[in-house]
Amino acid sequence: MRSLLDTTRRPDVTIRPDGCIEISAHAARALALRRGDVIDVCADRGELYLYVRHRAPTVGRHEAAAFPTHRRSNHFRAWSGRLCRAVTQNLGADNNVTLKLYAGETVSLPAFGAALPLIHKHTQTP
Repeated sequence: MRSLLDTTRRPDVTIRPDGCIEISAHAARALALRRGDVIDVCADRGELYLYVRHRAPTVGRHEAAAFPTHRRSNHFRAWSGRLCRAVTQNLGADNNVTLKLYAGETVSLPAFGAALPLIHKHTQTP
């Protein structure tokens, strides 16, 4: 016999080919994400880190601004086709797949502050 669920852990960050970036409540709380914060991903020595590039309130329109999916939700969604393509290229994945990434423990990066390392060694790409 074998289990039909290969893993029961839900992804913390989902990157879709259409430019949609979904951030779980767990990851949003770890970054202290608020409505209108601008997110970004940085790469360092093969590792990817999700961090808040600009805190709300921001002036003007920004790519990858995160907003809650519902009024009282901690689950956030941002849109950036350019960021999605950059992450998939960095991981060497096909641009037409949805990436489901898990987050590690929050770290403090000198140039960016609090950041979440994105675990992509066992990335699920259904």
